[in-house]
Amino acid sequence: MIRASHIDMIKTIPWSKTDTIIKNTPNEITKGIISRTATLRHWVRQAYFPCPNEQLQQIIKNRDQQFLNLVRDTVFNQPSCPYLKLLRHVGCEFNDVQDMVNNNGLEGALHQLAEAGVWVSHDEMKGREPVRRGSAVFHFKDSDFDNPIILPQFFNATSGSSGPRTRVGISLKHYEEQLLHTSLSSVFNSISNAETGLWLPPSEWAFSRLLRFARLGFVPARWFSQVPLRPPITPIKTLIRLLGFKVVLHTCQVPVPWPILVESTKPSPVADWLCSVLRIGRGAVLVTYPSSAVRLCLWSEKKGMTLKGTVLIVAGESISRVNRETIEKSGAVCLPLFGTTESGESAEACLCAISPDDMHIYSHKFALIGRNLNFGTENGEKALLFTSLGTASPKIFLNAETGDVGIIEERACGCPWGDLGYNTHVRNVWSYAKLTAEGMTLPGSSIFRILEEDMPSILGGSPGDYQLVLEPDSAGLNNYLLSINPSVGFLDTDNTREIFIKALVSRKASSALTADFLRRAGQLHVVRRQPIVQSGGKSLPVMFLRERIDPILNKNKET
Repeated sequence: MIRASHIDMIKTIPWSKTDTIIKNTPNEITKGIISRTATLRHWVRQAYFPCPNEQLQQIIKNRDQQFLNLVRDTVFNQPSCPYLKLLRHVGCEFNDVQDMVNNNGLEGALHQLAEAGVWVSHDEMKGREPVRRGSAVFHFKDSDFDNPIILPQFFNATSGSSGPRTRVGISLKHYEEQLLHTSLSSVFNSISNAETGLWLPPSEWAFSRLLRFARLGFVPARWFSQVPLRPPITPIKTLIRLLGFKVVLHTCQVPVPWPILVESTKPSPVADWLCSVLRIGRGAVLVTYPSSAVRLCLWSEKKGMTLKGTVLIVAGESISRVNRETIEKSGAVCLPLFGTTESGESAEACLCAISPDDMHIYSHKFALIGRNLNFGTENGEKALLFTSLGTASPKIFLNAETGDVGIIEERACGCPWGDLGYNTHVRNVWSYAKLTAEGMTLPGSSIFRILEEDMPSILGGSPGDYQLVLEPDSAGLNNYLLSINPSVGFLDTDNTREIFIKALVSRKASSALTADFLRRAGQLHVVRRQPIVQSGGKSLPVMFLRERIDPILNKNKET
């Protein structure tokens, strides 16, 4: 484990003699730290040369072969690979996959494989439940899906908000692959000369953005965090990694700011910084969550401040129509992204969008198809199955679900992304495996059990009487509504809310951070109403609504 003493050691290393120091260092942990630090220093200081458009278009045209090379190296040449077991269960060898791709194209082949049973659900990939295909049952661990052809320089963990935290190995080549779309985006959105900032807790996304911005020459000038930097709210390993990055980048003359606590409900310092940048005629870029962006824009409007000239890069939550309208009313540009810790960023806003979250899939890195779910969805939304094409993705994705649904379309849109050949769009994205507001996530699978089992046993009623709904308020801010059928009878609101939060913690469905946030920020409201029924007649325990249906939040002590 990296300790604070190792950080002190990093400061004193004569970097011109790194190879000699590593050779003469007996302690393997110290040797590894020096080696990784030297590699990071070298990576950050390298000049980045954008990929010419013609070369990028050729990369996209060669996706089929890129996929075949990757599936050969990471699946068929790896005897313990989970996908290999699924493929051989349906009698499929490499030559068969090759024929499918040659005859039907990449996406056509992926559809064929998915229909045969070669796909994994969100929980299967996390190792939380066995993979059942017909009479066959496979038991995999989350680490079985690790990319076998990369050597990680760092180890991170998922947030733990959708279940137990899982370890993810990250290589600098993974960040290098993401530089391509980051540099393109900076050109398309005219932000290469803007002053940048983060309003995120220390996380893989924050570290990734920080390093990529630093490599491209626009180091974030400010870093704000919605949560305190103290254990257990911020894990101590995360704090040590943050300190290590700051020290290493300091040795490269890259001045990384230390995160300052700015709660999402008190955005004044963020707004003041943005306005100070805009006043001197520079553009500003802020990377944050959609709900934090909405709070910032509402506060700015209240104070009579304009955010014209600001680009808000937002991800981590679904984008509703009201979200986007509130952001754009402030004068800011809203730039939605989609991604996961295991894959990195995988989609970015279309600049000729037909919906609030219309995004282009990064087709040089991913293929995307949809799968029908066993519960009702609206408007042709399907489960999103991603397949990785980049060689440095932390996990290998082959028709792997992320726990999200959306509408997938092939469409020429006329924006710069489309002109380069990025014609796969995804929109109306929301998660059936988790609900996320203010960057805090609650996992669907655990919530199902709490609502169907725990709450009825403690408070009365039966399965179907309790529903957790993520619903926007009039300003577009997403709120968790614990909706309870009036037939359950008298309930104390505060007690009911606390029972639900304690059930989250006891089922390990919530981190200390999320529980603290739900109590502090007042984002969990108890309401009494009949369960919401979908157009197909189904009523799900967990639901995400794009439009508000109940304008009154019951905040009384007794309901």
